[in-house]
Amino acid sequence: MNGVDLTRAIRARYSKEQMPVIGISSSKIPMLTARFIKSGANDFIGKPFEIEELYCRVDNNVEMVDTIRRLRRANKVKNQFLGMAAHDLRSPINGINGLTEMFLGGLCGGLTDEQREVIEFIHSANLHMNDMVNDLLDISVIESGRLQLVKNVVDLGEVIKERLRIQSLTAKAKAITIVSPEGALPRFFSMPDASGRCSTTCSPMPSSFLPPIGPST
Repeated sequence: MNGVDLTRAIRARYSKEQMPVIGISSSKIPMLTARFIKSGANDFIGKPFEIEELYCRVDNNVEMVDTIRRLRRANKVKNQFLGMAAHDLRSPINGINGLTEMFLGGLCGGLTDEQREVIEFIHSANLHMNDMVNDLLDISVIESGRLQLVKNVVDLGEVIKERLRIQSLTAKAKAITIVSPEGALPRFFSMPDASGRCSTTCSPMPSSFLPPIGPST
């Protein structure tokens, strides 16, 4: 078994971070360095070489493996933190969801049209928050590259109309008039929830941050 075959055999059992391999050869075969690297070697050095060069290459590979292991540990801690954060976030989200359903179901008495509209906004925003938490926590799908983005045809006018209704609640309390855009707006492919969040985030200034001033477009 030559060095290239041995490298392949090692890589069949161990990854580069589990067992670094440095190929060493005095052969003058063309492209031998590339053959070693393609077979899974971390590095290659040809004979003759200075002992200091060998020390440097070994040290660099050991440092690389140590860095990878520290990154893996940090990634594990990150996943544990997200898991704990999910538990802490889901409890109030589920509580808000239950309360809003009670109000909308009439279990707490009748509601005026304005009160029902406000609670529907709260309920809808709470469901969107729950979806965002679920997306954030689906780490295995994200890390494997299998996250699927479901796109639908979205009416920009309807998205803006819905967001303006939400903003109008805050604006009304500050005597701010929000003016809707005139004319038909285009339709486009997007994730419905993401387009709604983007329209709010990218607006010149959400009404919650505005002082009482007057009309706002």
